[in-house]
Amino acid sequence: GFLLFSPPGEVRAAIYIAALTGLTLFSCLLAYSLLGDFLAAALLLVPLWSLVKGFVDFLLLRFLRPQPLPRLDLSAGVPEEGKTICVLSALLGCVELERLEQLRLASRHEGKHLAFGLLADLPAADTETTSNDDALIEEAKRTVNALNEKYGGGFYLFLRPRSFDGEGYSGFERKRGALTELAKLLCGEDSALRIIGDRNALRGTRYIISLDADTRVFPGSLGRLIGAALHPLNVPVPGPEGLPVSGHAVIHPRIETELESAGATDFALIFAGPGGSDPYGGLSTELYMDAFGSGGFAGKGILDAEMLLRCGEKLPTGRVLSHDALEGAYLRGAYMSDANLVDAFPAKPLQYFKRLHRWVRGDWQNAPWIFKRELPLIDRFRLLDSLRRSLLAPVTFTAMLLGLCCVLLCGCRVRLTGARPEEDALRALAGTEEAAPAATPDTGEGRPEDAPPRADASAPEDIRKDMRAAIVLRDVQGFSYDEIARILEANVGTIKSRISLTPFGPGPASGRFSST
Repeated sequence: GFLLFSPPGEVRAAIYIAALTGLTLFSCLLAYSLLGDFLAAALLLVPLWSLVKGFVDFLLLRFLRPQPLPRLDLSAGVPEEGKTICVLSALLGCVELERLEQLRLASRHEGKHLAFGLLADLPAADTETTSNDDALIEEAKRTVNALNEKYGGGFYLFLRPRSFDGEGYSGFERKRGALTELAKLLCGEDSALRIIGDRNALRGTRYIISLDADTRVFPGSLGRLIGAALHPLNVPVPGPEGLPVSGHAVIHPRIETELESAGATDFALIFAGPGGSDPYGGLSTELYMDAFGSGGFAGKGILDAEMLLRCGEKLPTGRVLSHDALEGAYLRGAYMSDANLVDAFPAKPLQYFKRLHRWVRGDWQNAPWIFKRELPLIDRFRLLDSLRRSLLAPVTFTAMLLGLCCVLLCGCRVRLTGARPEEDALRALAGTEEAAPAATPDTGEGRPEDAPPRADASAPEDIRKDMRAAIVLRDVQGFSYDEIARILEANVGTIKSRISLTPFGPGPASGRFSST
């Protein structure tokens, strides 16, 4: 099986990255040759990179076939060796406690070896404890105890005290810190978590399914994730440092937008895209997973508790905001397209941009890992590509703003100096006349010496001054008849008819005058 389904090597990733780099540099050189300005070409680097990547990815997706992640059939329930706890990471008072029961009902066929818990922190405060803490904790305890009585166990509340973070008191490292403490608890190490529920029933729990407070699951989705984690081809094989060298220690499903939140406001209706579940997406190709065997991690999915604990030792404390991307790289994350979850979309622009600001900050905090050779090449490139996405909007806006400023400055210069295109045309015509040899008077019998010369191409001085300007604007500077009419403040028909009476004719007279 491992020979038949061997993961793609680093060679594919190197070819892909080299192709993107070469095409991007070629596009920048082409822009420089057309614009003749190094600064303009440099500003177009990030937009051109995005265009090239979109084009290359489009071509690859046309030829790649979806490769569903192998999984075990758990229609009879989760076996004991796949014991899992699904937790909602949230702040007390900011989560609907009945969500635990909704998870249980959506996963009732998975059996008793799938438990559910609320991995909660107290809201941030200026002091370690507040007067409202006891009420929040008691409400959560009553809900968990009532669910345990109703369903015969399987529900938990995990809570930890606040700690000082330099500005106030909150849960240490928020979601990442809470998951690390839960992994310690499941691995038998000392943990700061306070547990409400049957502690003994947690023994032997192997996997953690991490969800957010606004995440909703479809029936059978959690079972498919556990089945994929248990498949022999996906089981992680630890290396010398305890991190996987093959298999996948984290698997995340396809995340879709909740139908209700997608149409909650006009802003969400425009930016959220179509909400609800798309069944056709289950057989869609994910480029990084199908081409390079790297699916990353989006913060929601199933994690191996022991491997997660070893991964936490590789990350510095208090300096990583987007830990999901690094966990996906260290734990060999996989993407499962035919298991999907639904997440809410921000209803207001302020909420959206606050979330985007957190993501961008996290992407730049992860920048040092781009140069760490212990990570696979394709995962380091994904970290770099995250920086490209964060720069795309500001760099594109800067390029457009500078281009607009250049146009406005040129227009102001023309108005201040009084320069007009027709005057430039006449100066160009005067230069051609000075460069042309003087005409020799015709003393033939057919015409007296003092008769006016014939109107031909060698005697432009016989053409009216305004028509001479029109001819130069057309033949030397390449203006259209409409543009010439606006410049000379005349009717287009008049311009055409008068030029047609000259030796230069109605059409373009290329070669009669030259700019050199």
